[in-house]
Amino acid sequence: MSKKKYPPRIKRFEDLSKYGSKQWRKDFEADEQGLYPEDLKRGVLSEDGIYNLLERNKEVMEMVRLFLEE
Repeated sequence: MSKKKYPPRIKRFEDLSKYGSKQWRKDFEADEQGLYPEDLKRGVLSEDGIYNLLERNKEVMEMVRLFLEE
């Protein structure tokens, strides 16, 4: 099954591929330097959280692919 046929909610994970991009790195470094307000939510800057989510998504998509091939 091609990615084009996945429901939109699954494709949203592809947006996370920007993790590690130049803009993400700049935002991460700015946060480390204290340039953002303390009350600003920082979930998107979590390196471990995003990595874990992307890895889990790969695992689930592989299970879905194998199921669909049966």
